[in-house]
Amino acid sequence: MNAILEALQAAGNDVPGALNRFMGSEAMYLKFLAKLPQDETYTQLHAALEAGDAQAGFAAAHTLKGLFGNLGLTKLVELNNPLVEVMRAGGLPQADEVAAFDAEFQATLGVLAGI
Repeated sequence: MNAILEALQAAGNDVPGALNRFMGSEAMYLKFLAKLPQDETYTQLHAALEAGDAQAGFAAAHTLKGLFGNLGLTKLVELNNPLVEVMRAGGLPQADEVAAFDAEFQATLGVLAGI
């Protein structure tokens, strides 16, 4: 297995499940993982949070939930779920929840930088 995929799996992500969704193709999976840093949804989430817009924040967080789930990024899904649920109800997440999510997102981007 590719070293990047090994690092993702060691960090608690569901690499085998994601590879199954990508028909066992490490190359295809890595290609999609490499696109994550360019995805603008994370930026949209933060713009919505800064504006206090729970509806736009929910839309972005929910999109990220699906993206992370398909990519097997389990830890990001787990940290994103509370954000989604709070904003689904019209509220805004606590700063510590956002900080934990951001830290994991940045750590994941660090691993993906090797692609």
